[in-house]
Amino acid sequence: MAGDNFIRSYSERMAKKQDNETEILRFLKDEIFSTAEILSKVLNYTAASTAYGTLNRMCTNGLLSTEQINLGGYRPFKLYGITQHGAVMVMEDHDDPFKLKAFEPSKITLSTLEHRLDIQRMRLVAKNQGYQWKSTSNLKLEKGQKYPDGLMRKDGNIWAVEVERIAKSPKRYREITEIYLNQITQNSWSGVVYLFPNAQLRDRVRRIFHAVDSATIAGQLHRITPEIIDRYFQFKNYEEFMYED
Repeated sequence: MAGDNFIRSYSERMAKKQDNETEILRFLKDEIFSTAEILSKVLNYTAASTAYGTLNRMCTNGLLSTEQINLGGYRPFKLYGITQHGAVMVMEDHDDPFKLKAFEPSKITLSTLEHRLDIQRMRLVAKNQGYQWKSTSNLKLEKGQKYPDGLMRKDGNIWAVEVERIAKSPKRYREITEIYLNQITQNSWSGVVYLFPNAQLRDRVRRIFHAVDSATIAGQLHRITPEIIDRYFQFKNYEEFMYED
């Protein structure tokens, strides 16, 4: 019996290792690269250090590669990215094999890195809130439509998600308002959720959206009020989204 228990526990440990690797690869097939801190949360670990064994094993087996990132003003840190081999190992029937992406450290910049990692954190928050998350990297939209940072679905409702670390110009927000009001109808979305790192940025961007007074929707000019904006756009900081009811 003891030997049988050992065999069973060994096979269970191997199956758990395989499951963990698959979870990370599926996440990185969309996100391409991430940090140990975020990937530990993908595995529902409480500390980044508990993920190092899995990540190092995956690097050794050619599923991931790692790169030390040294950007001005930041302590050097490691990114883990999916390799072509790793992407192939989680390729699904509906995937175009010629569009599989792999980690390319030379293309990383500070501005895009911070944004990408915040999107990943909000993706995991959304999952914890019961949403299904869809990456927009392979989303097919009509010409002139805007690609959100993600799409999340719950209770039959689909929301576009924008993770907004840096404010755009008021003119650009007016253009985005019109684009999204058209897209919401065309794509049967419930609306757009804007997520901000702090309340100050949230409030100022919401004020700009409330100042939009007209938009051309389906070829006709419509009057836009703050009530219409609040019907189709939500503005939350990260903490509010994390602890929403």
